[in-house]
Amino acid sequence: MKPIATPTRTQEILHQYGLHAKKKFGQNFIIEPSIIQKIVQAARLDKDTSVIEVGPGIGALSEQLCEVARYVKAFDIDEDMVQILSQTLANKDNFEVVWQDFLKVDLAKEVCLMPSQHVKIVANLPYYITTKLLEKIALEGQGIDEVIVMVQKDVAVKMAGSYDLRDRLPLTLLLESIGVVKMLFEVPRSVFLPSPNVDSAILKISFHKHEDIRGFYEFLKLAFASRRKTLHNNLKKVPFKTPLEKQLADLGYAYDVRAEAMKVEDLKVLYQSTLV
Repeated sequence: MKPIATPTRTQEILHQYGLHAKKKFGQNFIIEPSIIQKIVQAARLDKDTSVIEVGPGIGALSEQLCEVARYVKAFDIDEDMVQILSQTLANKDNFEVVWQDFLKVDLAKEVCLMPSQHVKIVANLPYYITTKLLEKIALEGQGIDEVIVMVQKDVAVKMAGSYDLRDRLPLTLLLESIGVVKMLFEVPRSVFLPSPNVDSAILKISFHKHEDIRGFYEFLKLAFASRRKTLHNNLKKVPFKTPLEKQLADLGYAYDVRAEAMKVEDLKVLYQSTLV
């Protein structure tokens, strides 16, 4: 039988269940098997690795993940997709699909329940909530080794160390502080059904720290609260152990520096000086 990630098989499955891609859930189905293979290869999975998948759709990626991973647990907000998966992948004894909004999942608990030591997230993320999903993974993903996800190309460029200061945002800096972020390869819009209005890319995040970073993230959001204001103005209500002006000078910055012009390591130093 042909892989799910082919035009004919995808259309057959959708026709069989009388369904179509739903815009409200950001559904675009991959119809090029070689792209699926590149994603799976990039994830470097083995039988000691479990996978969490977000928005599996009709299972194009799930099908191939099950071939190499020990266990695959997928979360989808669309009940119709869950019903399809429960039947099309019924022969995969290492696959489980859950009808649930991933943003409401207890991610730390799910990681602990995985049947192997190593856990990765591999997914074609719904583009309309990409930022929220990455934020959740970063804040709640203790125990996750790597994240290999498909996102909009412009998002991947911003996340993977863009040199444009306008792309330096709280989330990009947060990810930079806890892992290594790379854009692996681009994915043309032509390999989707229906075809989206943007090109995509595969983003890889390899975590090197597993710590409570919520406080630092809140600090970053304050530092970037108003892009037109200086760091000093954005943080004027934040109590520092040592005056901010002196700390900036010690770190080699001018008094009127803006947050996007600072290294994430130096912002971390400032944050630590707020802790009692």
